[in-house]
Amino acid sequence: KKGERKMRRTSVPVVFTLAALAGLLWGYSHTTTRLGFKTIASFGFLWTAWVSRGESQSVFSRYLIAGLLLAFVGDTFLVFDGHTVFMAGLVAFLGGHIATAVALYNYGGPLDQLWIVVSGLFVITCDVVIFRWLTPYLPTDTRVAIVVFTFVVSVVIINASGMYGGGRHLFGESGFSQQKALLTATYLLSLSYLFVARQQFVERSFINAIIGLPLYYSGQLLIALNVTRPEERIQPLVVMATTSATASTAASSSATNHHSVSWRDVHVNGKPLGCSGPSSADATLRRASTLRGYPKTFGSSVVASKINDRPRASSVHGYPEKK
Repeated sequence: KKGERKMRRTSVPVVFTLAALAGLLWGYSHTTTRLGFKTIASFGFLWTAWVSRGESQSVFSRYLIAGLLLAFVGDTFLVFDGHTVFMAGLVAFLGGHIATAVALYNYGGPLDQLWIVVSGLFVITCDVVIFRWLTPYLPTDTRVAIVVFTFVVSVVIINASGMYGGGRHLFGESGFSQQKALLTATYLLSLSYLFVARQQFVERSFINAIIGLPLYYSGQLLIALNVTRPEERIQPLVVMATTSATASTAASSSATNHHSVSWRDVHVNGKPLGCSGPSSADATLRRASTLRGYPKTFGSSVVASKINDRPRASSVHGYPEKK
């Protein structure tokens, strides 16, 4: 139910962003209309990220949102024509992608070396082909900035590829929708930049906007919808399961000593656990053990060990600090 409520909350800013994108394409030929609708559309993916973030305070979430904020600034600059504002927008987007790279680095989990090598070869090949096409049109004073920007974007793609590959081996193909979304987002954004470059240096045409802008906003929305790591979303349930198992052990021990224990006296984060007995604790453990990244084993020690393996888990949601 909580996931459904969150989906309903994020659907509002997503629809808001897509409606603003339609208005942007409709009024693209007028600078004032373009500025208004593009500002609204970019605010939409910031709104989506804020709703999706919830109470997350992780480095991953903070840097992803910082990247989206810098993208918002870059979008404002790119509304206007001229070399100076284009370079200002390029610097903003460069900072945004550096923030995204830092966020992916702090995601946690293994990086698959094969995916890094394959994606690296693919990205380098694409970069060479793109530069052979674009170099004749680039002003001399812009080439270094474009090379640096392309390098940072390539690093983000390779990092996202390695993260996705590592997640597949660790958690399974079906369990890693977030990594797929982030990897897809990096490719969508990269494709959209080709149309920005075509508009700026090669040929000014509405076709650049009608293809590039949907690619761009689709990528930013995918990032905005995935600013919280999976373990942050499931952590309260896992801690609840561990607490339930502990309470179950205490209840068994107390029953032996002819003392009664009220399961509703067990509290997590100041709220009653609501278990009616050991069977409820077992059911809670079953729900926790089938979530993303957790083994399908019904035991408090297994769930607790999985929590202890995560460096940030021991200090959140009331779980005692790891000694």
